[in-house]
Amino acid sequence: MNRLAIWSACGALLLACGCGGGTASTPPANSSAPPATVSAPPATVPVHSGAAPNNTEPRSAPKPRAAVLRSKTNTGPPEQQFEVSKDLANFTVDSRTPVSHLFSVETENLEGSVVSVEQPDVEEHPGKQTLPNGFVAVPGSGTTETGWPRRIRGEIDGKEMACIPAGLFIQGTDRETPDAAPAHPMSLDTYYIDVTEVTIGEFLKFKTALAGKENGPTNSVPLQGNPDLPVVKLSWRDALNYARWAGKELPTEAEWEKAGRGPDANDYPWGNDRVLWHHPRQLGQIDPVGSFPHDRSRYGVMDLTGNAREWCSDWYSNKAYSEAKSKDGTPAHNWPGPRKASNGERVVKGGADRWELWARGSQSMNKPAANIGFRCVHRCGPNASQE
Repeated sequence: MNRLAIWSACGALLLACGCGGGTASTPPANSSAPPATVSAPPATVPVHSGAAPNNTEPRSAPKPRAAVLRSKTNTGPPEQQFEVSKDLANFTVDSRTPVSHLFSVETENLEGSVVSVEQPDVEEHPGKQTLPNGFVAVPGSGTTETGWPRRIRGEIDGKEMACIPAGLFIQGTDRETPDAAPAHPMSLDTYYIDVTEVTIGEFLKFKTALAGKENGPTNSVPLQGNPDLPVVKLSWRDALNYARWAGKELPTEAEWEKAGRGPDANDYPWGNDRVLWHHPRQLGQIDPVGSFPHDRSRYGVMDLTGNAREWCSDWYSNKAYSEAKSKDGTPAHNWPGPRKASNGERVVKGGADRWELWARGSQSMNKPAANIGFRCVHRCGPNASQE
């Protein structure tokens, strides 16, 4: 028997005995990946490789050239993601992205390997909350820790809504414009908000149902073009009437802002990092809803920084946040906004000069603008449990 055959036989015997220099805690190279976990969305890119810690010596063994991460399922809300630890890198995979478009991370060596990852099961809360008539849970979306479905759909308008859990968040900012100051705590009950702005196609359903009737749409709302574009150039009253037809309401400024900033007072839906669009985007640019996947909050709400600016239910006051901030420091709870307006106008959010979510604007209720649309909320009531 030649020397090569002897070494091969010895190696096979060692592997069969569970030896070969490994330990019981070190999985073989072809073992399955570590369990996937759910985390908040990445700041700007759906796949990234984390740097090695400074105190970690580089390994002498070559790294694979490509770690290809594939989602076997596509259930659950879009903000559920995989985190897979392999060697010195941490790969985050956005489960919304089709396998054909992404999931490849380039490294140094010419060799390659494939890591197959399954999305974690969506846990169902044992004590489910009861939705009102006209709303149904989206199958497979799971529930929050307090039992609310993470996604629901309105049966009248067919629109998907994301759950915003009850709790505190910081509204406003102590930087930049005076009308967005002071930053102050705000407490909100659980509510749902439309994942995207109301589209031309969805508004046409409203027109078909209530055209010529009381509380129906006015004839001035333009409804031509791509049905997936947000409906714009409509009055505040038209937006309110649509919301009530669908069994919803217009959001308060606080509800709109929390849906984008989350509890951490981020400047943008993805955090505080710089703006990065995957193709050119300008202020006032109107695209089909959901065209910019990075314009998505931790709750999965889309197009809050860009696309159409959006009507809110509040009167606009340049001193509103001073009124909302209590003298004793107690957070306001479900605050509906100031009692009267500075200029007779309603609050408009989104589409700020630098895309910040805390920025505030206003518009006359009866003077529709070509870049103003809206989205709706459904409130779960004062008995919703806190986050």
